[in-house]
Amino acid sequence: HLTIRISGADVGRVTVAPGDRAVTRIPVAATRLGPDPKVVVTIAVDRTFVPASLPGAASGDTRELGVRVYDAYFDAP
Repeated sequence: HLTIRISGADVGRVTVAPGDRAVTRIPVAATRLGPDPKVVVTIAVDRTFVPASLPGAASGDTRELGVRVYDAYFDAP
């Protein structure tokens, strides 16, 4: 699961299956963005993994990974 937060407040949750690729739209009211010119958007996952720690892995990759986001943007209707 991943959670989208704006300035610390949850605005959406998405369930992502391993290997799944999807386009997800999360409507966010302009009022949730606040008055500041800069908005902090956080994408948080509930579970991560380290490739080097997987059973039978021949990887030296010790990064803690969760979900890959290819593109994220805000669009006004």
